[in-house]
Amino acid sequence: MAPHGTGDDLVAPDPGRRQRTDHRGARLLGSAAQVFFPGAVWREVIPVVAAPIVGAVVKGAGRIFNYVAALITSLTDPSPLLTA
Repeated sequence: MAPHGTGDDLVAPDPGRRQRTDHRGARLLGSAAQVFFPGAVWREVIPVVAAPIVGAVVKGAGRIFNYVAALITSLTDPSPLLTA
């Protein structure tokens, strides 16, 4: 091994090697969820909470799609806008 400070000790990590990721936050949330929502209650709460969130995201995506479609239509055929 090269002496410290020569630059030879600074080796880049092997790109083929999987890097270790830190999952402490996920473990903490999982532990807190088990404390507040024990057992089967936890499996029932997730779908109830997730359903309105997914619905709101789908509704928002639909609105954005409609706005973009209307914008594209108005840019490709501006005559209704100009004659109004």
